[in-house]
Amino acid sequence: MSGRDPDVVRGQFGGVPFFAAETSPPFLAGLTFRVGRADETAASAGLTHLVEHLVLPAASYPDVEHNGTVDNLYTTMWAAGEQAEVRRFIEEVLLRLQALPLERLDVERRILLAEEEAQPWSSVRQASALRFGPIGHGLSGYGEFGLRGFTVDEITRWTTERFTTGNAAIWMTDPSFELDISLPPGTPRPAPEPRPIGYIEHPCVYRGGQPGGVLLSMIAERSEAFTIGFRLLERRLRDRLRYELGFSYDVSGDLMPLTSGAAHAWIGADVSGGNVDGWCDEAVGAFDTLAADGPAEDELESEKARMRRSDVEPARWAGWLAWTAERHLLGEPYESRAESRRASESVTRGQIAETLAAARSSLLLLGPEDTPVLPGFAEYPLSSPSRIEGRRHRPFALPDRLRRHRRLLTVSPAGVSLTWRDGSRLTAQYDSTVLCFREEESRTLLTDDGFFVRIDAEDWTAGKKVLGEIDAAIPPELVVSEDPMLDARVEEVGQLARSTFKRTWMISDELKTLPRLLEDGEVLLALAKASRGWKLGLLALSDRRLHFVYGEGTKHSFVLERGRIPAQLDGSSTLKLFVEDEWISLTDVEPKGKAAELEQLLDST
Repeated sequence: MSGRDPDVVRGQFGGVPFFAAETSPPFLAGLTFRVGRADETAASAGLTHLVEHLVLPAASYPDVEHNGTVDNLYTTMWAAGEQAEVRRFIEEVLLRLQALPLERLDVERRILLAEEEAQPWSSVRQASALRFGPIGHGLSGYGEFGLRGFTVDEITRWTTERFTTGNAAIWMTDPSFELDISLPPGTPRPAPEPRPIGYIEHPCVYRGGQPGGVLLSMIAERSEAFTIGFRLLERRLRDRLRYELGFSYDVSGDLMPLTSGAAHAWIGADVSGGNVDGWCDEAVGAFDTLAADGPAEDELESEKARMRRSDVEPARWAGWLAWTAERHLLGEPYESRAESRRASESVTRGQIAETLAAARSSLLLLGPEDTPVLPGFAEYPLSSPSRIEGRRHRPFALPDRLRRHRRLLTVSPAGVSLTWRDGSRLTAQYDSTVLCFREEESRTLLTDDGFFVRIDAEDWTAGKKVLGEIDAAIPPELVVSEDPMLDARVEEVGQLARSTFKRTWMISDELKTLPRLLEDGEVLLALAKASRGWKLGLLALSDRRLHFVYGEGTKHSFVLERGRIPAQLDGSSTLKLFVEDEWISLTDVEPKGKAAELEQLLDST
């Protein structure tokens, strides 16, 4: 152990720095890594969260409180309780990082999908998406799109590269606590630089938020002056908007680091009906007043006194230690409690006004559709600025062509664009597309400025051709599927059909239906055309079952479990099956020789 100061003991466990201080029980320790949502891509979104779930012990630890969290920049696993149990918990996390329990992959994937589905709407996440799009710090505003498709190699590589000695820190509330740590070597990972959407003008108003709530968002420097000024603004708004005017019940704010020098800060509130205009006027007016004049001297001194009282609370120590570890992981120099207190005490009214004035140009006001566009504010654009020149496709159905607000689809080698009669459009240029959602009859392209452009084949003339062009233009690593296993079965059926049949148009519906009938892991062995009575369908034999598919699965279809299916060859192209005390004849089995092949495969079971 080394590097003591009056507040914190510093040292290393196995090359991982730790920050410790003596506090009152319960004992608390955390392991933090500098990796989070902002390090992912749209296609790999959810990868860090999946690793965090895999390394947390699957069985509960009844004698400790514990959890794991993933935010934009950090992944943390922590536990509180008796030291022996906390040590056992963290050591199990470390063991799992060295050998991921991949047998739990499908279970944890399902848990995360359920967690995402239950996650409530968040205006803070929406503000991040509106500022940055589906890249870096904006990814927290989007779903964890990659969860269904991650491979073992991708998960293992991410863990080995990001959960390393050079990218980790320990914090704990007892300097005598010892840990035996073994992690892969690695270098520190700097925070990704924020990348705002280039054409968005700030300050601006977005009028697509949820009814009944507003959010004032800003980007600011990370400094004591801004933090104090922001808390004073929050207090002024709470006093005015709740206690004096009664516009809101809850007015609260927070800050989230983006880098060592920048933060995203926001103040949100519920707003009672009819008061959105007044709330916005008051909030921006209060911001401008504080940015112009700074706080009153007694107001600033009152805030500093509140900080002094809070600073000596025992419960504050754990938060301080975690914050110190996070600052270290961003490459910031160590700052003692005393140094931090002196920095806070030295903040002046002028410094507060200056930092708020600098943040003013980044304001984003997010609210429902009746939110006013205040003087000096731009309206957030809801239409793509870019255009595509190319081949035009009309809606396939006649009623769609006659609709007042009909769309046109434009397709070119550069991308696709949907245009409405009022001039609004959604454009996805391929070189700015960060993700493609693949479904059987549609593709949805997500652009780097946050637009979702969905193309349904059945909506457009030559729609399937358009999907083929999209598939050829988008790199495979940007494609995700709602059901990767179904995609694999579709490909398996397609490959076997191409090698079996010269023409498939007579059984196209059946080939489309079959992948949905196959189970995960069911291996397809043979395909054939066959007729049951006058119904021409598809005969498919797998390692588990025999399927006869007619159309999209009508009453003429059937499925039989393999094992004991009596089968007889009747001539060269008729196969007879004994099912439920009767013989079923499948005639005109093609290609030539398939009836005999199927009989042999069934007899070999």
